[in-house]
Amino acid sequence: MLLASNQTWLDRARAEILEICSGRIPDFDMISKMKLVIMFIHESLRLYPPVPLLPRHT
Repeated sequence: MLLASNQTWLDRARAEILEICSGRIPDFDMISKMKLVIMFIHESLRLYPPVPLLPRHT
């Protein structure tokens, strides 16, 4: 959703994925080379953190 609102960054992320993967299924090494995609994931987690599933007990 965040990338969909900005076409320029979406194009950059798509180009990075196509350059690194070259039509293959991504493996761990490929994913670790995707610096821009990892930045997007971290930023989206910063803006929208996951909700804890276990309640805290005192």
